[in-house]
Amino acid sequence: MKKKFCKILLFLAPILFFGGCQLLNNDKPADQKMELSASPSKILYALNEPIIINISLKNPSKKAIVVSNWNESSIEIKSLKKDGIDVKTHSTLVKYDDDLKLLLKEHLISLSPDSSLSFSMDCWNNKVLGGVSLGKTDYSSTGAHQITSFFAGEAGKYELEVFYKYTGPSDLVSDILLTESNPVKLSFEVK
Repeated sequence: MKKKFCKILLFLAPILFFGGCQLLNNDKPADQKMELSASPSKILYALNEPIIINISLKNPSKKAIVVSNWNESSIEIKSLKKDGIDVKTHSTLVKYDDDLKLLLKEHLISLSPDSSLSFSMDCWNNKVLGGVSLGKTDYSSTGAHQITSFFAGEAGKYELEVFYKYTGPSDLVSDILLTESNPVKLSFEVK
């Protein structure tokens, strides 16, 4: 009986040891969540006035993680509606003068445990859509990167839903956060 118990114990010891280590080290970057908050710089914008969305990322984990502070590579627009209807969008392929991979790497920063990072999501003028637009750039390893613009250049009440998700290359640095944050809904008006 004693030999049988020892054999079982010898069999279970590595499993228990490595399982316990895994439980203690459960804050891997791939499993971590980033807390996102977002708000418009103001509630009411004049027609053709630049729309600025204030972004804040918080690292609630116990370990430093690497995030991007460049909205074009990390803030995803889930939806933008004007008066309850999806706005017009425009997507185009673009080639950056500088290597986009290098630009993305320059915007990766280490965020300490329980600290926050603030930056803004700025609009741009999309001539195809006819004015003020919010959007983002999706990285492609082939060099044919895609920019998607969401039109916000008409009078109306807008509802925007965004979340953090780094979509650039994951081989730039170790410990880069690749998981999505919580989605955030916000609203503003254009008159």
